[in-house]
Amino acid sequence: MTCHYHPERSDVAYCVTCGKSLCSECICEKDDQIYCKDCFSKIVYPIEIRDAVFPALICGIFAGFISAAPVLSLANCIFCLWIVIGGGIAVYIAKNISKIKGRISTGMAALTGGVTGFTAGIVMLLAQLLMLDTYGFALRDAVMPFMYGPELGDFPYALVLGLTIVITVVVFACFGALGGVISNQLTK
Repeated sequence: MTCHYHPERSDVAYCVTCGKSLCSECICEKDDQIYCKDCFSKIVYPIEIRDAVFPALICGIFAGFISAAPVLSLANCIFCLWIVIGGGIAVYIAKNISKIKGRISTGMAALTGGVTGFTAGIVMLLAQLLMLDTYGFALRDAVMPFMYGPELGDFPYALVLGLTIVITVVVFACFGALGGVISNQLTK
């Protein structure tokens, strides 16, 4: 028989998944099993949660500070750019720590990116809270009349702040998960 990918060469092995005949150049091995290129690229490698948490937290802290920086935060308005990138980098680093050359499960990639986004949301909100002393109160006083209008009077500021925190953290976690999934599919 001949190789599935190179018809001019004779086969030396078969893929354990699909049964394609393979020449010596086309063999991909993992755990003493022989795979074709197509089946090998679909293998999902396990990764320990502990190997994904540290990169997720570090990338989340970094992305959170970038998102809080007044000038750099403008780029974050474009689909939470820093958060998507942070989630992607966290998955890439986690795969390198575990020495994985293929894909991890989509769920683990989303979880790693999601933790990155969640962390970034908390860090960004804390950083903005610390920056309130410099410019935040003036900004709040300028925006409040537009948010509530004269008929609402003393609408609970804490309720609006709480909803803002929850929405920010959830949105950041979703965009971080998106970045993790994209990175998992693009990197090998």
